[in-house]
Amino acid sequence: MQHFGIRFAEGGRPFTGLNFSRSKAYIRHADQASLTESHVIALIDCIPSPLLQMMTKPAPSSSLTWTLQFLRHDYTFAPDAWWRIDTEVESSGDGYACETSVVLDPAGFPAALSRQLVVVFG
Repeated sequence: MQHFGIRFAEGGRPFTGLNFSRSKAYIRHADQASLTESHVIALIDCIPSPLLQMMTKPAPSSSLTWTLQFLRHDYTFAPDAWWRIDTEVESSGDGYACETSVVLDPAGFPAALSRQLVVVFG
């Protein structure tokens, strides 16, 4: 996570054993380059699944499917501005989890909607 600033407002880092199936985190790039759509995609992808914060020991995981829908295309924010991503595990079992994330731009408007199926091996 050396390329991103991450501040958890709810939830936490992976493998901390939290009994909490959602997270809220403020995220930004460490690099101060002007933002593009690619930068926003990287921001959305930098947060681990809340499923991992519920685990107590490390295990490999991956996105099995991922869809991303952009709701706004405003990238005029300062490169060091904080975005927020709210993620919730909607259902899970047998090593799989369905989750949805809403990404809020620095002005507080929904900028993207992410849905993914996450798998944990172990």
